[in-house]
Formats: sequence, structure tokens, C-alpha cells
Amino acid sequence: MQGKLNRVGMPGCGLPLMPGRVLAVLPNAGLANKLFVWAKAEVFAMLNDIPNDTIGWTWPKIGPLLRGEGSLRMYGRYIRSRKRASLVGLATDFFTGGIVIEPEVGRLPSRSPRGSRIYVFKDIPSWRDYFGDIRNHRDSIRDRLLAMIRDQYQRELNTLAGASGGRPRPAR
Repeated sequence: MQGKLNRVGMPGCGLPLMPGRVLAVLPNAGLANKLFVWAKAEVFAMLNDIPNDTIGWTWPKIGPLLRGEGSLRMYGRYIRSRKRASLVGLATDFFTGGIVIEPEVGRLPSRSPRGSRIYVFKDIPSWRDYFGDIRNHRDSIRDRLLAMIRDQYQRELNTLAGASGGRPRPAR
């Protein structure tokens, strides 16, 4: 029976085991706190070669609206959308696999079951050490963040970086 899997990742059916996925559920908070949660999920996904989906870039904020501010702080328009994020796929994995909430950021043991698991990151790191889980991966995080910024905002960022004496980055 070994090697055969049913549709929910159990022995018996012959379908391949689906890889797990990472889901970053961004808090309804400021951009920095959203980025901390996203970065933890991104590092975990990178270390384990698992796809990462993120939800919450466009959750509305009522505070700016009540204060009459010009920006509602919905960041989704700045982010290049990943086409593989699928509600159907997430729902299928949710109901057929295991859910692991806030796993330790690191490589999963090689014998760890990954099929149809969703590794959910949703908590803002403790104020005692915001960068604890991601500190050693800052170059990768920066590169992935810059890669997901839409081209028009990437050009604006490069212009600002050049004007301030920073290193401009090429638009992707």
C-alpha cells in the first residue's frame, strides 16, 4: 500500500499527495505589522519549498475613513497578484488536510507529512523581538517584497531611492 494515496493524502487511492501550502492571513493592522506576518510566512515557505498565498492586503480600515484621510490604506493595489492563490484550492486543503497554526519558522523535518497541510501565519511577532524569525533572511525578504511590487510603484520607488542617495533597483 505504500506509495498509493487517496484524494485526501491517505494510502489507498493512487492519486499523488498534494504539497502543503503556506497561508499568510494578514492582520487588520498597519503596513509594518502586515509585513511582519507576511515575512514569517514567506521565509517558512522558502525554507520548505512550499507555495505561499497571502490574504489581507486589501482589508478596509474604518479609521482613515472616519478621520477623512485621503488614503484608506488598502495596499492591494501596490502588490502584484499571484495567480496561483485559489479559494477553491485553499478550501479543499482546509477541509481535506491538516491545519498548522503558527508553526516554528524553519525547515520541516524530512519525515514530516506535508500533503494537503496548510501552515497558517497570522500573529504579529512579540514586541520583544519583531525580527527574531526572519532576521537571517532579510536579503531574501527584501528581494521577494520588491519582486511583488507592481512596476509603476517600483519605478516610483527607484526614483525616490535615487533622489535620496539610495540604491535604485531595476523595475521588473
